Amino acid sequence: SLPVTNQMDVLFDNEIRRQARNDLREGTRTPLISSLALSYQPADYKNLALVGVVDNLFNSTFEEVPGVPPQGRIFAFNLTLNW
Repeated sequence: SLPVTNQMDVLFDNEIRRQARNDLREGTRTPLISSLALSYQPADYKNLALVGVVDNLFNSTFEEVPGVPPQGRIFAFNLTLNW
């Protein structure tokens, strides 16, 4: 995590794989799968957290299960309230 301000962090996660050959798998055997997130916690509401995430940032074509099409880039938003 990389603090941007006292209330905001940037998170970046990477995964590099090298898969064995498989005749069922299409796409790359050596993917780079990345996620990027921005987290914000308002100063006045310490029990509240807002997070925006982009999964598969570079739109990798890697098939986690051979023969099953990969998921594309995914955008998600999370709101957490702790009490």
